[in-house]
Amino acid sequence: NNRSEFNSKINGIRADGNTHMKDGFYLADQLITQAQADSRFQGYNWKIIFLSDGVPNDNTNFGGGPDVSQDPTLVANTFKARNFRIITIGLDLNSLVNPVYQYTISYTQIVSYARNLLTNLASPEINNIRNYYESPTTDQLESIYQSIAGGIRCP
Repeated sequence: NNRSEFNSKINGIRADGNTHMKDGFYLADQLITQAQADSRFQGYNWKIIFLSDGVPNDNTNFGGGPDVSQDPTLVANTFKARNFRIITIGLDLNSLVNPVYQYTISYTQIVSYARNLLTNLASPEINNIRNYYESPTTDQLESIYQSIAGGIRCP
């Protein structure tokens, strides 16, 4: 059953301290391209739900600040050009002010950067349908996902 497989994959996701944003969008593109070739998925309206703290980084710059090589804006724009809906969720952006990260820009700048990036990655709001959400803690995620699910129609 597709739902149990989907839930299993979601439950298998673990944070590792890095946000390889662009790599994630490239992987999504590969997986969606494969699915689009499958006749069972013809006519689907594709959506991407992207959950992140909003700071692209990798093992080489963790805590140093945003890694522009992992900025997914160009890849996200190609999805939007193909009429994909991108929904972004900024999770716990306030945790970015934790001094342990040692960012090279101020903490207020890093939070602002994260919020702006996630807002810009999201598809534009149409007919009062939001595409950017912010979740101060994981406690709000269920209601956010319920809100998103309510706005998605399946074929």
